[in-house]
Parts: sequence; structure tokens; C-alpha cells
Amino acid sequence: MTNSTSLIDSLEIYVLNNPDEVKPHWVSHFIVPTANELLIKIKNKDGNSGFGLATSYSDISPIIKPFSNGLADLIVGEDPFGPEKIYE
Repeated sequence: MTNSTSLIDSLEIYVLNNPDEVKPHWVSHFIVPTANELLIKIKNKDGNSGFGLATSYSDISPIIKPFSNGLADLIVGEDPFGPEKIYE
């Protein structure tokens, strides 16, 4: 049984964008593509936290959209140690 203070209490969602570079960044013999990152910080009432990170080399809007449509509301209150249930 999970203690109610260990359930997910809040999500913080951050979009990390790399500014458009004037000069491309090279590694070995190819240009490194500019990436966008989605950082999600998960917290509970005990003060514990964790994070998840997703990378997109194209438009990041489709990755963010579910969070603006209420996905975060479905995750708050869930057990952070039961990712299979959250995924379902």
C-alpha cells in the first residue's frame, strides 16, 4: 500500500530550446542537429522529486500538447513507483 504523501503531488513542465545558431556545431564529419528538450519534474508532498527528459529534433509542439490538454491532471495522485499503471 502506498502512503498518500508519496503519491505524485505536482508536475513542472519545461521546454528547453536551443537558440538558432549562426554557425553550425560540427562533430567529426557531420553537423549536430539543433534539439528541443522537454523536461518534466515530478514532486510529492514528502519533498522527493524526479525528472524525465524527452528530445525532439523537430517541432516539439506535439510532445507538449497532451500536457496542455489535461494529461498532467491524470498523473497527479498516482504512485511514482508504478510507471506501468501511469503509462496505461
